[in-house]
Amino acid sequence: MGFFDAAKSFFSGSGAVSGALKRTEEGRIVSPDARFDAVITRVSVAGAASFVIEVHILPRDGKPADGPEAVLTAERLTGIEIVWQGPARAAIHYRSGKIFQFANFCEITCPPAPAREIHLDLIRDGD
Repeated sequence: MGFFDAAKSFFSGSGAVSGALKRTEEGRIVSPDARFDAVITRVSVAGAASFVIEVHILPRDGKPADGPEAVLTAERLTGIEIVWQGPARAAIHYRSGKIFQFANFCEITCPPAPAREIHLDLIRDGD
């Protein structure tokens, strides 16, 4: 059973999955101005053979559950590395994987400062 099949069974209440979603933080990279974090999270479902990697851009020390939707969702992702290229731009590098969703920008509010738009690049290395 794949990750999304297991998650669908879990949320539909079919009972095919005995556990809940589990999020494990794999890495946190602080922006150059220390206002934001790029957070790499591993999401798994009990009973699923695979897992999904999510990347979130959050206010400093924020938690993915408290923040906006993931800017990247991928399965079987290898070689992930996030490099901040300035306070409002980051590059997400990876070697291989199945990309389900990617947003090339997000807007983050970090009071009392005004919201900032963060621009993102997704780069597949080693083709």
